[in-house]
Amino acid sequence: MGLFARSRIPRSHLLLLAASLGLFAYGTAYVWRDNERFREWIREDGLVEWLTVAGFLACAVVAFRTAAALRAEGGRIAAARCWTLLALVLLFACGEEISWGQRIFGWESPPWFQIHNNQQETNLHNLKFRRFDVNKVVFGKFLAVVNVAWALLLPILWRCLPPVRGFVRRLGIPLAQNLHIAVWISVAVVNRFSTRRVPKAQELLEFMGSVMMLVILTHPLNAEDLPAARRGAPAGPATP
Repeated sequence: MGLFARSRIPRSHLLLLAASLGLFAYGTAYVWRDNERFREWIREDGLVEWLTVAGFLACAVVAFRTAAALRAEGGRIAAARCWTLLALVLLFACGEEISWGQRIFGWESPPWFQIHNNQQETNLHNLKFRRFDVNKVVFGKFLAVVNVAWALLLPILWRCLPPVRGFVRRLGIPLAQNLHIAVWISVAVVNRFSTRRVPKAQELLEFMGSVMMLVILTHPLNAEDLPAARRGAPAGPATP
């Protein structure tokens, strides 16, 4: 198994990636063409935010279905628990993204959140305690490290080290394919320049993150190690 091993990616996944990249490119061009109109376009409860919520919700459904399929296989309890935990985390991300329905239903934040939340909303990712900004530290730097370890480092180790392959299979960890990695790095680099111009452009990266997670979960590099019932299409043979 070489560093360029891969699994065949279904056409539907490629179309989803193409459409998502089109929206990302449109938003990025907006950042550089008209700052003020971009801020209006990327507003809270706008198109990009709801597409992000839809992406994470779809990921949660996939994760719950995969957990159920792993339990049905028998002997893969650890993997089933990992996928169940992932599903719960994704549901949490959906709730955080829409501030748990606060803006939808129009209820007021409790006093504690009005004091400690940057946007006076009922969510955790915008909390700030003096110099400690939860969004920057936990949902920014820490999550970035986790993403690099999962989406970039782990697939390389999986290809090269048999013990890592055993660990990944035991926990049922889905791995990014070469195309996923290339797209994610490109998007992250481009968005870095956009956020320097308009910090709100970070919403575009969150949207692409939800899409990238969905395509990785539904057709990972190690598709043969995960339940066939979950795969969007049959996997092709690994290519050395």
